Amino acid sequence: DTFVNRQVDGLIIAPAEDSLSQIQFLEEEGIPFILVDRYFPELNTSYITLDNFKAAYEAVDQLLKASYKRIGLITYRSTLHSLKERKDGYLSALKKHHIEIKKNWIKEVCFNTVKAGVEKAMTDLLSMKEPVDAILFVSNTLATDGLKYINRHNIKIPEKLGIVSFDESDALDLF
Repeated sequence: DTFVNRQVDGLIIAPAEDSLSQIQFLEEEGIPFILVDRYFPELNTSYITLDNFKAAYEAVDQLLKASYKRIGLITYRSTLHSLKERKDGYLSALKKHHIEIKKNWIKEVCFNTVKAGVEKAMTDLLSMKEPVDAILFVSNTLATDGLKYINRHNIKIPEKLGIVSFDESDALDLF
């Protein structure tokens, strides 16, 4: 509203969850904008993003080629299209390699309880009868909390657990 009221020439937006109505408003008002990192497939708008499906697919494919077989996913409980694409890429790679997809390998964390959610997800994934041997984190914030858990529990990477994360995190330098 502030930018619209100040009659900006255009906006570059990294849309948040549940921001579809605001994006539609900008479109209806004829305010130029471009979406970055996320987009809404139901809107015909300009956007810049990576191929989230392909990136997740390739990440899981690399883990499988490195001999990991039980790959978990820690994601957000979200309606964001980019996160759905990442989950779909994960599932597709497992399917391509004929890995049985187990629902208890997929953990969804709420945005408002990330730290506790990742803690529980990590505990669940690593305390199963056959624990996961690798984890794909769909964001750097999830990965950072996951790495803290790994560090507290003295889990050796990559010997005991393989990890891949979207985005970059300075915490990854520690491993």
